[in-house]
Amino acid sequence: MSAASGLEIATKIRIGKLDAPGLVATLPRRLVSIGVSDLPISLEHGLLAGEMAWDHRDPFDRLLVAQATIKDAILVTVDSAMLKLSTQRFLTW
Repeated sequence: MSAASGLEIATKIRIGKLDAPGLVATLPRRLVSIGVSDLPISLEHGLLAGEMAWDHRDPFDRLLVAQATIKDAILVTVDSAMLKLSTQRFLTW
């Protein structure tokens, strides 16, 4: 799981856009229990996210797409803006 997803989840909980008490404290343990490892944000990820020719301003989404591109990974999303990208492999959930 991307560090960008962790940042987005924690931010949404903090500002009241996501009601998930205790999730920030338990998420790392939950991910380990299902075999999910964390994916840090690297300089390479940040640079690609910033230079992508994609008319999308959300920095979280740009980082996720950059990470999936560099790692050749499947990106799990229901975001319609991401699903329009032809260069990515997606799993909708």
